[in-house]
Amino acid sequence: MSEPSSWNAFWHRAEPAINLTMLRIVASGTALWVLLSRPSLPQIASWPRPFYDSIPAGTRIRYGLFADTFLEQALFVVLIGMLVLAAAGVAVRATAFASALLLYHFAPFESVIWTPNPYLRGLTIPLLALLFIAFGPPHRDGTALVSAWPVRAVQVVLAQMYFFAGYAKLLTSGIAWAGGENIGRYLQ
Repeated sequence: MSEPSSWNAFWHRAEPAINLTMLRIVASGTALWVLLSRPSLPQIASWPRPFYDSIPAGTRIRYGLFADTFLEQALFVVLIGMLVLAAAGVAVRATAFASALLLYHFAPFESVIWTPNPYLRGLTIPLLALLFIAFGPPHRDGTALVSAWPVRAVQVVLAQMYFFAGYAKLLTSGIAWAGGENIGRYLQ
């Protein structure tokens, strides 16, 4: 048998399970922090009907946006519970998967506060991390060795997010984007 390729070595190198445990705790904790700092997030479902009528049907279906305030409040409470359970290591695959699905549902609500798109806001990395954990290696806390691919996947996504943001700035503005005048405009 030949030596493992560097590709496989990168993704599947065995490392202590504590790294996966810490990823689970940090991802769940970050999502909890974002959600608990926006306790009125489910209230967006009570906005007037014309707000939702302007959202394309495909987008409403994709994110499960049905504008029922009671249902949104209930889902928000379930999400908080799932994140707490995932952070505590209870039924990790199920709670991480349920948390990721509910974070996906609430991502557009969170983006209403910031920008008109749900990408790369406060819930993106925790959502992906919890999804990777849900489909990752069997999860047991401790010092056992496990495949590192969920940790590596989050590292790659995070690195790409910053790399492509920097690339876009250089492509559109050149090196001048870091100049004092541009930074001053941003701070105004």
